[in-house]
Amino acid sequence: MKRLARFALTLCVGIAFTLPLHAAGRTVTILHLTDTHSHLDATGPRDASLSGTVGGLAKATTVLGRARAKDPSALLLHSGDVLQGDLFFNVYFGVPELKWMVSMGFDAMTVGNHEFDPGPFGLAGILATAFDEGTVPLLSANAGNLTVAGLDSLVRPSLLEDAGGVKVGVFGLTVPDDPLCMADPVTLDPDLVSVARAQAAELRAAGAEVVVLLSHVGLARDLALAESVDGIDVIFGGHDHVLLEEPAVVRSPSGRDVLVLQPGPHLAHVGRLVLKVDRGIVSLAGYELLPVDGDVPAEPSVAAMVEELKAGIEGSYGDGLFSREVGAARRDLPMLPRGTGPFRDAPAGNLVADAFRAAGATDAAFTSTGFLSEGISRGPLVPADLFRVVSYGFDEATGFGFRLVRCRLSAEALVSTLEIGVSGPGPEDAFFPHVSGLRFDYDSSRPPFDRVDLASIRVGDAPLDPDGRYTFTMNEVVAFFLGSLDVFVEDVEPLGDAFEYTALLGHVEGMGGVVDARSEGRIRDVARPRVTPGRYRRGAGIPR
Repeated sequence: MKRLARFALTLCVGIAFTLPLHAAGRTVTILHLTDTHSHLDATGPRDASLSGTVGGLAKATTVLGRARAKDPSALLLHSGDVLQGDLFFNVYFGVPELKWMVSMGFDAMTVGNHEFDPGPFGLAGILATAFDEGTVPLLSANAGNLTVAGLDSLVRPSLLEDAGGVKVGVFGLTVPDDPLCMADPVTLDPDLVSVARAQAAELRAAGAEVVVLLSHVGLARDLALAESVDGIDVIFGGHDHVLLEEPAVVRSPSGRDVLVLQPGPHLAHVGRLVLKVDRGIVSLAGYELLPVDGDVPAEPSVAAMVEELKAGIEGSYGDGLFSREVGAARRDLPMLPRGTGPFRDAPAGNLVADAFRAAGATDAAFTSTGFLSEGISRGPLVPADLFRVVSYGFDEATGFGFRLVRCRLSAEALVSTLEIGVSGPGPEDAFFPHVSGLRFDYDSSRPPFDRVDLASIRVGDAPLDPDGRYTFTMNEVVAFFLGSLDVFVEDVEPLGDAFEYTALLGHVEGMGGVVDARSEGRIRDVARPRVTPGRYRRGAGIPR
C-alpha cells in the first residue's frame, strides 16, 4: 500500500512538472539581417582616428557569435541586397561577403534586386566563385526562367529547416518592378499574393509549424501580404531600408497575427526574434535589435581580412580612400526628409544635386531617390563615405558608378519630369526628385501627373518661362529613363570624366571642410496632412 502511494505521489509530481513545460511550448530563435550592400568595413560616424564605429563584418561576427552562443539552434536569415553599395563591391564583386556568409552558417538569403546588378549571368559567375567551398541557400519563389542563366541550381523557392525541434518553412520573394533591376532574362512574377499563398500552403503541407516569408519587396507590400495571405507567421522584410524598432502586427484573413519586421540596412543592427510555438499557435516571445556599434569589439581575424581588402581597393583607386579626411558634416545628412512639415527635400539629396550642378555648370540638376544609396553621418568624412552615397552603377573602364551628362529640357519637358517624380507614394519612391537650382510645390492629394503647381516653379530666382529651355546635369541613366518615358531630353553630352562620385568628392573638397547641407524647401508638399486608419498595430519604429 505504501509502495502504491509512493508511486501515485511520484506520478503526480511528474505530472506537476511536465504540464507546465508542455504548456510553455517550444521556442524558435531567428537572427535577421537585410540590405547589407557590401558594407564590409565599419562606417560612420567616424572616431578621432577616422575609423568607422557602426556595422562592418568584424563587429557583426562578434554580435552573431554571441547570439548563437546563447542559442545554438537559432536560424540566421538575410532578406537580400548583399551586393552593391560600397567600394568593396566595385573591386571584389560580392565574393568576400558571400564567403563570410558561408562561414557564418547563414541558413537562407532572399535574392534582392541588387543581386541582379551584374545581370543574371554575372550573378551566376559571382556565386560560383563565392560558393566554391560551401553555399548559402538563395530563395526567390517569384523568380522564373532561371535555367537560361544557370541559376536554377542556385536559387529555389523555399526550404524547410529544423530549429531546435521545430519545423520552420522559409520562402523568398524578390521585388518584381524595381526600375533599376537588370534581371532579364530571369522573370519576376508580379502577382506576389498568389505566389505567397501557394508557397505558404505548400510549406504547411510539408509539415512546417512556422512559416516565414523572407521578403525583399518593401514594407508597404509586406503589410499588404500579411493582411491578404493566410498561413504566414512572420515576414522578415527588406528593400526600402526601414528600421522597425518593434514588430508590426497585422491580422491575416483568418484573424491570426502576422509579425512584420525589418532591422534596417548596412549591418548597423541584427534583429533577434524569439517565437513561441504551442499547440499549433505561433506567438511573439520576444524581439530585440542587437546594435553593431562602437561598444562591440571587432573579431580580429575578420578585421584583418577587411583591412587586407581595403589595401587592395586603395591599390585600384588610390591611397587615402579610407584614411584621408576631406571634410566634416555638422549634422547627420539623411537621404530622405524627416519630420512632418511640408519640406520634401532631403539634406543628402540637396548636397548631391548641388555637386552635379557645379560639375556641369548648368541651370539646374536632377537626381532621384533610387540613385542615392544612403545618407551621411555627422563628423569627419573620408572619400569612401561619399562614394557610398552615390555607389550604384559600374563603369567598366574606371570602376566608378554612373557618368554625368549635360542636357537641355524645355519648360514642358521639365514639368513632365517633375510630374513623373512626384507621381509615386512619396520621397521613398525610386524616382522621387532631388534638385538643385530649382524649387517647386506639389500636392500629393491630387491625382498623379496633376500634382505640380506650375506657378510655384522657380529656376534660379525666376519663374518658369513657358518658352524657356534649361540646361541640366544628371546621370546618364536618368537621362535615358526620361527619354524612355517620352520626355524629350535634348543635346545630351557626357561631362568628360565626371562621375557622380568624383563630382560629389570635388564639391565637398571645395566647401572648405564644412558640410552643412539641410532641408530648405526646394520641394514642398502642400497637401493637407491626412490621417489614414491603421490596418495593423504600430511598432515604435514604423513611419507614421
